[in-house]
Amino acid sequence: KRVSLGSVATALRSFLRYEFSQGALPRPLHEQTELPRVYSGERLPRTLAREQVQALLRSVDLKSPNGLRDFTLLYLIAVYGLRRSDVVALRLENIDWRRGTLNVRQSKTQRPIALPLTDEAGHTLMRYLRSARPQTPLRTVFLRTRAPARPLTPGAVNAVRQSRLRRSGLDLGS
Repeated sequence: KRVSLGSVATALRSFLRYEFSQGALPRPLHEQTELPRVYSGERLPRTLAREQVQALLRSVDLKSPNGLRDFTLLYLIAVYGLRRSDVVALRLENIDWRRGTLNVRQSKTQRPIALPLTDEAGHTLMRYLRSARPQTPLRTVFLRTRAPARPLTPGAVNAVRQSRLRRSGLDLGS
């Protein structure tokens, strides 16, 4: 990876600079050592510690439809490691209550996977579906709570995450 290669190149450049300053090298080879370009967004995204995720989920008010929806989608992201595009693509038929599976077509690989639907995840989904999801013929699991009912977008999930992180009061550093 370029990030790792950059660390090695920086160390090599420092070594060559030192050797040149000590007279061990006849030319400034450190000036000819190029560093690889590292682009923003190239590194893995930062993750929250388990305790922070639990605190975030505990901070969501479950008395409102928005709170139940937000809790449920954040819960699925945290517990199953789903991407926001995976969550917004979930349809009611992807939940197999009899077999106890959550069937997801991963947006990145387009591969279908069957995840075990734990009792807690099943209860969380059922509570949202019964108490907070708008009554509509739409088959998408996560919908806007205000009329007109429409599926959430990945951008909306990102906004929910940011809003809930702000409201939680968690000190996440910079």
